[in-house]
Amino acid sequence: MIMGVPSINFRITLLVLTLLIIFLSQNRTEAVPTFINSACPNISTFNVNTPNNTYQSNRNNLLLYLSSNATGNTEYYNATASTVSSVEDTVYGLFVCRGDMSADDCRDCVADATKVIVNLCPVQKAAIAWSGAKKFKTKEATFTALQTLYTLAQCTPDLSGADCNSCLKIATNTLPGCCGGKQEGTVLLPSCVIKYAVSPFYTVNTSVPTPTEALVPGSAITPKGKTRISTQTIVVIVASISVSAVLFVTGYCFLSRRQRKNYNVIQEENESLQFDFATIEAATDKFSDHNKLGEGGFGVVYKGLLPNKQEIAVKRLSKNSEQGLGEFKNEVVTVAKLQHRNLVRLLGFCLEGEEKILVYEYVANKSLDYFLYDPIRREKFDWSSRYKIIRGIARGILYLHEDSRLRIIHRDLKASNILLDQDMNPKISDFGMAKIFGVDETQGNTNRIVGTLLGSIGEMKHPWNCWIQLWETLTREMKSSEVSILDCTVYKTIQLTGLPWLQ
Repeated sequence: MIMGVPSINFRITLLVLTLLIIFLSQNRTEAVPTFINSACPNISTFNVNTPNNTYQSNRNNLLLYLSSNATGNTEYYNATASTVSSVEDTVYGLFVCRGDMSADDCRDCVADATKVIVNLCPVQKAAIAWSGAKKFKTKEATFTALQTLYTLAQCTPDLSGADCNSCLKIATNTLPGCCGGKQEGTVLLPSCVIKYAVSPFYTVNTSVPTPTEALVPGSAITPKGKTRISTQTIVVIVASISVSAVLFVTGYCFLSRRQRKNYNVIQEENESLQFDFATIEAATDKFSDHNKLGEGGFGVVYKGLLPNKQEIAVKRLSKNSEQGLGEFKNEVVTVAKLQHRNLVRLLGFCLEGEEKILVYEYVANKSLDYFLYDPIRREKFDWSSRYKIIRGIARGILYLHEDSRLRIIHRDLKASNILLDQDMNPKISDFGMAKIFGVDETQGNTNRIVGTLLGSIGEMKHPWNCWIQLWETLTREMKSSEVSILDCTVYKTIQLTGLPWLQ
């Protein structure tokens, strides 16, 4: 027998089959939804192998009844299944679909969930499942300063206003522990849910679902009951809006605090970080000589330490750069977007008067020439290490030449521009420096250190540099003018396993 639920207290004491369909995708591409969480409390169980099990029969009837009533505009439904001879086997359940879901999505998801929940909680007398699509997973990311915080709060319509407020307060208090520092966060409770994100995850729906209850045959909903339900619905909506406001204020305060702790690093809209000059000056101890790592054609490189203990490499460009400030920023942004495990990562830049500074990740083991050209260190440089480095260089060049969004030819690939991390993995540095520094790319003189966009000079120069570096790494000797120019495609399809000295 299926009948109405007179009180929430009775439902809690037996079975709560709560199907909170929270994040269903508008375009269903899977037969069964992805369940983002489930709970099967072992407060009470039953034996599924018992013949003619009354409880199991009631449970199955209830799930079938819930599924069959997830039609039309019904986004919430609760029901009870029982037998006169066995009151203790009474089963209570409900489903709730999020308010912005379509009726078809709600119906299909409830139908799927009533099947899956039996597998998730086969013997438990209390079961809760929250269903969602893959595109709404939580991910960790750094917050930016110029983003809107979107929030959602929802209670099951059978709760009173006070109960809804209590549930949402518990959920809100849980947020810092589970979702601190994340761009998206969700707290799922049996009778309420809250979610926030920095991008829209819901659709606007002006209609408010009317709670529906399964009734004892022959019973009717009285006008008083209608008024009570309507009032509760309004209270729930008001409470949800209040909690959403609390979430928004909390998120705003959190973002502001993160911004203050960011050591004067300004987040650019183009995802490139502009560092404050005072921060860079402090990190390098005012560009002291004991922090100096080296000097090249574009300027001096210093080691730095940010207040958060992150080590950085600071390239202080010489002041004869031909770039204007706006153009300099744009080129830094372009190069900063090139990300590969065999490229030194450009973290950002700094502008102060005539100062133009680039900030890179710090690579611990210096450059390749530090090992190749030292007679003692190079003796410890076995073939396995050299082969690993050659493969890494090839991958980095292939990315720059063919796979990156901006095709760049290095044109000065040499041992001093190959840095080695703590695991001796190679990272190519100084790529794209011509664009940043403002070198005239129309000139044919390649004596100066440059790294330019794909062009005729670059296409000829790249294979030459490639073979020179390959020769140096294999023989551990300085480059020689006697090395012949071959049809070098090692950067594209490196096949060195056939070389006898690498076997």
